[in-house]
Amino acid sequence: MHSFDYLLEYANQYQAWGYWLILIFSCLESLAVVGMLVPGTTITIVLGLLASEGLFDIKLLIFLSFIGAVLGDVFSYWLGLRGLRYFKYEEKIFELAHLDLAKKFFNKHGGKSVFFGRFIGPLRPLIPFVAGLSRMPIKAFFFWNVTSAFLWGVFYVLLGYFFGHAWKVLGAWPGRVGAMLLIFVGAVLVFYFRRAVLKKKVGSETYENRH
Repeated sequence: MHSFDYLLEYANQYQAWGYWLILIFSCLESLAVVGMLVPGTTITIVLGLLASEGLFDIKLLIFLSFIGAVLGDVFSYWLGLRGLRYFKYEEKIFELAHLDLAKKFFNKHGGKSVFFGRFIGPLRPLIPFVAGLSRMPIKAFFFWNVTSAFLWGVFYVLLGYFFGHAWKVLGAWPGRVGAMLLIFVGAVLVFYFRRAVLKKKVGSETYENRH
């Protein structure tokens, strides 16, 4: 039995947990600071892939990823209202440098930063926190939060789903290693694209500040 077949068998045995995973991890990835350590996007893509095999209801996956992302942002916003007690200069993870970067992004894009920030890995868990810290109006926050959460869930679940169909097309490859490699490369490209976007924005902001 191929390694991917093992994954399918395992997912089939613990199918109900998949729905809990996408809800919990999409929520955790949106939490201030904690989200920087949680591979919520990767989990979402993988479950979308398994949905292409009929193991999960794709509509339910999208719905749960959407709900989890909204809840995570709301909690981060609430933490922002409570202030900076969770950040310290001397800690590597909870450092204020990350927060300063998120503040610059928020100040530049305003309420839209809640939307754009969701698709930029390092900023995603911090922008809602900064929105709360900046006392962003709750109605505006919810609008951008809900809109971005829905599009995020749809995009990444369907990304995995279409990768799954690509896997079927490439199923003749020995061990289907090629399809798995394609999925892995796709996930890596998504990750580095998000980082490249962030670096470009930071670089442009640094240049503007110097001139």
